Amino acid sequence: MKLAPFLYHVLPGDRYVCRPIAITTTHDIADIAIGYPYPMTHNETGQSLATKFLALANRPCDVGTPIATYAYPKTVVTESERRTVRFEPSYFTGRVVEHYPQGRDRFLLPGISYRTTMFLHGGSSGGPVFGTNGSVFAINSTAIDDQDVSFVTCISQALGLRIPNASLPGEDAPRDTTVYELGRNGIVIFDDG
Repeated sequence: MKLAPFLYHVLPGDRYVCRPIAITTTHDIADIAIGYPYPMTHNETGQSLATKFLALANRPCDVGTPIATYAYPKTVVTESERRTVRFEPSYFTGRVVEHYPQGRDRFLLPGISYRTTMFLHGGSSGGPVFGTNGSVFAINSTAIDDQDVSFVTCISQALGLRIPNASLPGEDAPRDTTVYELGRNGIVIFDDG
């Protein structure tokens, strides 16, 4: 049985809902993808579930920069009569040690990436990596077991990803566009500073 992609939308009071992903777009080379959840309303209040936004850095991060990530590597999913999920987020810090503007290697990380000193547990992949100004400059990709060595993928590679059927302000019909164009229209938040 093939499962459709979804995300857990955490609600107040340690509750959550599963939101199916409407659109996914993957990068041809980099270890990065974009997904957009279907719009949903809260069963009890009838209000739309608001999606949280983070600013994306539109520039590389310097070697030596202190960085941090917030991920959910210790989340426990229990399957019984009803699925239950216990979220256990973790906060990891480190520094950028090396920048790979041409990719780390041809097979695992051929896109723009960084080596860091963050210790990442399994399950941290896909989590945002923040620079000193609080914007997301990378995504967690891989780590070396039991060592303070990890590799993260540069978020700027997502800017060229194509998004189908996007609705842009002032336009009558949805059309294909890029993440960069969504940013230019204020739908995605960029930090160019």
